[in-house]
Amino acid sequence: MPDGRTIPLRFTIGRMGQMGRDGIVTRMQTVIEGLPGDGQALAELLDLTSGGEIKAKDVLEGEQPPLDLAIFALNEAWALYRFGPARQPEGEGSANPLIRLWTRLKTLCRRVFARG
Repeated sequence: MPDGRTIPLRFTIGRMGQMGRDGIVTRMQTVIEGLPGDGQALAELLDLTSGGEIKAKDVLEGEQPPLDLAIFALNEAWALYRFGPARQPEGEGSANPLIRLWTRLKTLCRRVFARG
């Protein structure tokens, strides 16, 4: 925040119920794509994810965090809510390099022995 405070942004089940998943996705798209009403959507999302510490009215009247940081923080909070600490869907690669190595070796062996 401009006054130096750091406010964590979190999507929780209770907060999701206030706006609904579709409402949140629509607002996130509006903010990220810069569509008309993006300021209002950003203010509502910040109000929701901060648990009311950041008021939508205050954001719209000019007391807002830097826009790029707010959008980045919202995106991180959404990824954390949807995918957990990995911040990626399951099955899209492992964070463990040994598992990735083992998978690549199996694929290589399958290709080599399939030709013989």
